[in-house]
Amino acid sequence: MARNRMDTFPRLTMQQLRAQVGNKIFNSLSSLNIALDGSQSVSLNLVRRPIRRDGNLQQCYLVCPGCGAACRVIRIVPQEPFLLCRLCVGKTYHARYLSQDHFYNLVKRYAELGHA
Repeated sequence: MARNRMDTFPRLTMQQLRAQVGNKIFNSLSSLNIALDGSQSVSLNLVRRPIRRDGNLQQCYLVCPGCGAACRVIRIVPQEPFLLCRLCVGKTYHARYLSQDHFYNLVKRYAELGHA
């Protein structure tokens, strides 16, 4: 059975954006304009959340244009809004099914050996 997998969509991560823009500039931004293939450009908001109770250190997240969730990875999809999180795309990762497939293969093999 063919499953929809996230591996088919290219990903855009915080580390990639930080490397492209530069660390000092990136830390002062609240949004980025991202140029996609062709003449399309998409604005992507950033949000910062404290990672300590005193608020001195902050973690930066991308804001999904589809649902507004804060995430570290955004997928580039072929239709508007062109950038979506994993939940909005509605697809799953290949690794999610590896253990499940392995289990079903073991059950099938066990039945073939006449133990069922």
